Amino acid sequence: MKKENIITLHPDNPHYFLWQGQPTVLVTSSEHYGALINMDFDFEKYLRTIHDLGYNNTRVFLGDYVEGPHDFCIETNTLAPAPGRFICPWARSEEPGFILGGNKFDLDRWDTDYFERLHKFFTLAASLGIVVETLFFFVGPNWKHLPLNPDNNVNGTTAIAAEDYLTLHNGNILARQEEYVRKLVRELQPYGNLIFNICMEPWFLNPEHPGFVSPPSQDTKAWIQQVSEWIYDEDSGISGRKHLISVDFSNRGSRIPAGELKTFFRYVSVFNAHYD
Repeated sequence: MKKENIITLHPDNPHYFLWQGQPTVLVTSSEHYGALINMDFDFEKYLRTIHDLGYNNTRVFLGDYVEGPHDFCIETNTLAPAPGRFICPWARSEEPGFILGGNKFDLDRWDTDYFERLHKFFTLAASLGIVVETLFFFVGPNWKHLPLNPDNNVNGTTAIAAEDYLTLHNGNILARQEEYVRKLVRELQPYGNLIFNICMEPWFLNPEHPGFVSPPSQDTKAWIQQVSEWIYDEDSGISGRKHLISVDFSNRGSRIPAGELKTFFRYVSVFNAHYD
């Protein structure tokens, strides 16, 4: 992989990116992050359209998260596939009962059709010069929909409260999260046009303090650090670290204490703020 084909922070000013040898600002107007996991969504048309409009960025969920009809009052929501049209890294079992339609998931098997779609998506995005922020995790109000919820798989994952999903106190789910992260990093390692995002809005259920403008709790920050270690370790295993790691830190913006940069975020290079 040529160095100029890997997005990095600009060495002279880290408020900008360096991409394809040029100082870069990432700009997009995205669909609702479901381009990969929704089998009915034409991601080829979408990627070519945003490229033709002059955009150079998009954001996608990798498959741990899915939404149901009318979530967040979105009428046409790519993150809410039609029943049976949600695809994710885990293969379907022979047992019916996934809450959003189709069979439950078998967490011991990967879905080859998903990975074929994954590589087609990232290959096309790379050819168009589009940087993809790849989202590993979210829970929000939709724990009941997630493949790692014990009601949606045949593998006996731990029954937990939604608030515990993005913490180190989630039973045997943590090991499944690690398998998922490491598998996706290995698959995506050859692509330079991506930023690994640990989690969208990790404060959603676990704010550090009351109110809409809050970073995540200390328990969730510890989990963020653990996930970042998995990403860093897997990504640097072959020829040294390649990819930036990002995380959503808070709505609007909060000061990150210097000590936390070393404690919870030492592998994180990009911090996202939402809803200014």
